Amino acid sequence: MRAYYNALQRLKDIFEADEFVNTVTSDGYIDFDNWRKNVYPLVDIYITTSAFNEQTTNVSSFNVDITCMDIRDFNKEEVNDKFWTNDNRHDTWNLTHAILKRGFALAVKTNDLFDIESFTDAERIVFGKENGLDGWRMSWTVSVTDELNTCL
Repeated sequence: MRAYYNALQRLKDIFEADEFVNTVTSDGYIDFDNWRKNVYPLVDIYITTSAFNEQTTNVSSFNVDITCMDIRDFNKEEVNDKFWTNDNRHDTWNLTHAILKRGFALAVKTNDLFDIESFTDAERIVFGKENGLDGWRMSWTVSVTDELNTCL
């Protein structure tokens, strides 16, 4: 039974292939605003739940939260434009949105290991603690064929 590992590895491979992604983690989003040694943009892949189906014991289904973020840079000059402000939050939202969208498109196109059963809308996120991170998060439900096909 390697469905869990296979799903994580395939998702990791997808996002590591993106030229703009510097770090891929699988720790959940609780602490990554406090990590000082990460190189951004960062993609976090976190399996949150797994559904079981009595009809298909050889398929594992996982709900995966995928978060992509980058560090917001601040400009200390006086704010002249209240729409664009004095930081690059729109740039980080644009870049991280593009990374998440490319990863999703690649996962759909090359569904050699798993199928995407469903997905949520991407949600814009802001972490304002240590690093000032901005980005996007969405959930995918992926199904992976497993070696186990009968229950003992």
